[in-house]
Amino acid sequence: MSTEAYAYKSDFNSAKDFRYRIKLTGMSEPGAGEGTIYQNNAEQAEVAIPGTIANIGISRTFERSNMRFGALVRALSEGENPVELKVIEETQAGGIATALTISVEYSREPHGYDTNGVAVIGQPFIISAVQKGLENPYTETRHLFDPTSDPSVTREDITAITMTGGNYTIAVDNPTGVNAGPF
Repeated sequence: MSTEAYAYKSDFNSAKDFRYRIKLTGMSEPGAGEGTIYQNNAEQAEVAIPGTIANIGISRTFERSNMRFGALVRALSEGENPVELKVIEETQAGGIATALTISVEYSREPHGYDTNGVAVIGQPFIISAVQKGLENPYTETRHLFDPTSDPSVTREDITAITMTGGNYTIAVDNPTGVNAGPF
C-alpha cells in the first residue's frame, strides 16, 4: 500500500462525524395558505395520503412548504456538504407541519457565514443556516398538482414568503451515543 493510500485510509478511519439534530417547533404559517416546511411536494403528498390535495390552493400551500424545505437544505449545504440529511419526525395539524426534527451529519465541522457576514462554525452555523433558509422569500416556477383539471399538472410561478422567528422555534443539539437517533 502506498503511503498516500495509507494516510488517506488512516484519516478516513479516525474521522469524527459532526452530527446535529435540528428541532423546529411551534411552526405556524406566515400568512394564509403559505404553509410551513414540508419535505414533499403536493403530488408526493397526494400519493402518500390520497385526498390530501383537494384543489390548486392546497397544492400551492404544499409547494411553498416544499420550497422552504429545499431552501433549508441548500443553506445547510452552503459551507460543507452534509454526509446525510433526513427528516426524523414531523407533526402536522390540518396538513400543515407544526413541528419538524431533522438530523444532519457532516464529515467535517460545518462552517460558513451568518446573516451578518460573520464566520460561524458548528452549532452556530446550523442555527444561522436554518434562519437563512426560512427567513428569505423565494419565487420559483413549480409544477402544481390540480386534481380538478385535466391535465392534472400545471406550471406556475409561486412565491414563498419569509417565516420569521415568530413563526417557529429552533433548538439544535449534538446527539451522541447509541441512542442519539437515526443517522
